[in-house]
Amino acid sequence: MPDETRKAGDYVFDFELKSTDGKTYRSAQQREEGLLLVIFFKISCSTCRMTLPFVERLYERYANGKFQIWGLSQDNAGDTAGFARELGLKFPLLIDEGLALTEAYRLEKVPDLYLMGADEKILRSTHCFDASALNELAKIAADASGKEHQPVVIPSDEVPPLVYG
Repeated sequence: MPDETRKAGDYVFDFELKSTDGKTYRSAQQREEGLLLVIFFKISCSTCRMTLPFVERLYERYANGKFQIWGLSQDNAGDTAGFARELGLKFPLLIDEGLALTEAYRLEKVPDLYLMGADEKILRSTHCFDASALNELAKIAADASGKEHQPVVIPSDEVPPLVYG
């Protein structure tokens, strides 16, 4: 169906967006270098607020030239930068100004995570907080970055296994 949210197996929509600090990021360039995980979010979304610290764990453990994470904010740069400070997020946060990328991916809710590589198709997608999917992404990131695998969601986190946005 043409109006469905993008999912694994669908074609990637490459983009060029600016981060909260004004730097330009190009998805096609990063995909040539390695895997790229993007997460669409909105700062008012409680499920995003729950998910992003686990994405930060992925970033801290595995990000390098072969695996990167970028946040795609549906809010303005100033509010997004403040939100990042509040949550302690260090991965690049890009601004989907005018929501053109949100519309291209046909998002109905957030958070939405997409794993992309050199192939022109989305490798993995998750459309909510999904502890199991985040731990699967950790395995993929560990392999890509050449680091030892560690789950990012563990029992002591005391979070539900699945939460929709």
